[in-house]
Amino acid sequence: MRDWRQSLMPASFRGARFLVEKDELGKVGRSIVRHRYVKSETHATEDMGRLVREYRITAYLASDTADAEKTALITACGRAGVGTLVLPLQGSDQVRCEGCSTATHKDRLGYIALELEFVEAGQDGGGFPALALGDRIVESALDGLGSAVGDALTTFDGVRDLGPP
Repeated sequence: MRDWRQSLMPASFRGARFLVEKDELGKVGRSIVRHRYVKSETHATEDMGRLVREYRITAYLASDTADAEKTALITACGRAGVGTLVLPLQGSDQVRCEGCSTATHKDRLGYIALELEFVEAGQDGGGFPALALGDRIVESALDGLGSAVGDALTTFDGVRDLGPP
């Protein structure tokens, strides 16, 4: 028979440890777009790729140093960038922290409840160029503006020369 206590990994984010009461891996599967057609009995579907993994964790700290552990975890959650999340049954994954909230109760000194939310890291940048399309259009228009104004002024100079002698 399996010894669960021996096989579970200690939970942590960026090295800051915590205990897990409940961890949830959000909906997994594929991102499917449904195309519906007006006055039609048929439809089409389009596979847009794998859904982004989201982790929701109900955690806690329970010790004489729970306050210091809380500070370390809040600091880890507040840092920008990707970090390693380790969960007892899920293993490790590269994630970004979307939220961390804490709660303390006067009747439970040394115990701090935590709600943690993480999203799978993925790629940076989203694949789109940093310069927005509107900026490129304006830049293109401004590039030709100088020569257009110069041509117009040259034309006006020519009109004056056509006047009476």
